[in-house]
Amino acid sequence: MLFVLVNLTAPPAMAVRSCVNTGVPFLINGQDVGYDVEIILSNYSLDYDYIPQFGEEGEAHWTVLDDGTIRVFFHPENCYDTGCQYYLYVGLHDPIGIQDNRSCSGYDGQGSVKGKQVNFTGAFRFVAGEERNRKSFFITPAYTYEDAAHKVKRVCAFNNYGGVNKALDQAYMDHSERDWWHNIYWGTWYDPVKMFPDGVQVPGAWVYFNEDLNKSSARAEALAREKWPNEAPPHFKTDKVVLMQAGIGPEYKVGEGLLVFDVKNLNLDVR
Repeated sequence: MLFVLVNLTAPPAMAVRSCVNTGVPFLINGQDVGYDVEIILSNYSLDYDYIPQFGEEGEAHWTVLDDGTIRVFFHPENCYDTGCQYYLYVGLHDPIGIQDNRSCSGYDGQGSVKGKQVNFTGAFRFVAGEERNRKSFFITPAYTYEDAAHKVKRVCAFNNYGGVNKALDQAYMDHSERDWWHNIYWGTWYDPVKMFPDGVQVPGAWVYFNEDLNKSSARAEALAREKWPNEAPPHFKTDKVVLMQAGIGPEYKVGEGLLVFDVKNLNLDVR
């Protein structure tokens, strides 16, 4: 099964992006289907003169450990009109819209996941970084909802945020535009014992996650209906539902200190 995926975790008008391909295969149902794990780096800024750069002298760099674990070093030094706000997601993404996509793989089809159960699984751990930076982690899938003619689209991202220990039914909506964009926040996995066992410079425990994306999708639609009750139902056009991105990483005010983290065993379970 093929997906087209695009990083839509920030309003495009306030972000510039850079992308690298790690060369590590991304699994779907445990099988290598030819995709690679990609890392997308962006800053929130109205100034498009500067694009975040990968490399030891840039905002972030990465390496692959012997067991296939991806270790990411995040060290941005540039603040912008909106503050030191970046996002750095590791996962399966589409490079469409990225200024330099030569190092990113492409995708050749859109696969609808309507009527399918979709889970995003994997593990991460913090290696170094202050608590405020560690709390900035999100698990973020994003979908588009389309009509049959592909003329009407709605986008919704679901952010399982580690800094707010809330159940999905307590989720709230942010970064929402009536006509196309909805961003849903909640949190279920944040555990200070795992993340800060012996201080901020000591690696934390592996955090294993298995996100039921169907539940978050349903909650997102419910919130949209609550916010715009006069919208003709259904608010989301569901002739075609495309999973556009599945990633994990830091976002929002994480540019004020070093953050090092590991990611492994990323998988989409689609059935």
